[in-house]
Amino acid sequence: PGGFGIDPSKYRDEQYRKYFRSVDKALCASIDRPNAPVVIIGVVRNRALFAEIRSCDYEVIAELDGSVERESVHQLAERVQPALEQYFERRAHSALEELGAAISAGLYTCSLAEMWHYSHHGRASLLVVERNFAVAGRWDEARKTFTLVEDPAEPGVIDDIVDDIIEATLHHQGRVVFVSPGMLKECEHIAMALRY
Repeated sequence: PGGFGIDPSKYRDEQYRKYFRSVDKALCASIDRPNAPVVIIGVVRNRALFAEIRSCDYEVIAELDGSVERESVHQLAERVQPALEQYFERRAHSALEELGAAISAGLYTCSLAEMWHYSHHGRASLLVVERNFAVAGRWDEARKTFTLVEDPAEPGVIDDIVDDIIEATLHHQGRVVFVSPGMLKECEHIAMALRY
């Protein structure tokens, strides 16, 4: 009673679960941070089976119906693109709300020099950057200031201060969120929420 030989669909479902466990294991091994965004594509039955065995802390940002067996990478990217855009928009609005709370609490900066300093000392909790924003400058260690320059190839110039701030923020477990151009007008394209 209840054996696989009596109900072939139970056997099939168990085989799918076994396969989905291997997918979940591979996915968990490749994800290096909690709540990483994942899009699940498949027929409803398979998505339900996958949901049963899911073991990692990743965020399913969308579930799309259908099979992908005959789709090219380009076709898959086109199917996933709207879900990613919605995810990044939600993430941007959430970051702006968090930044607003930090501004109200006085735990923020819009100064590139302060951001550079705080990011390198682990004080950056959240960095919000408008997409494609980049500036070059020369750091003055004595005065703790940046002088912005037009030519990033000049000697002694940091060719992209923003990229340096992003890397330092991530290195110290801060978060970085990119928003659409024009969303940070009051902070001139970049703002930082501080831990303390």
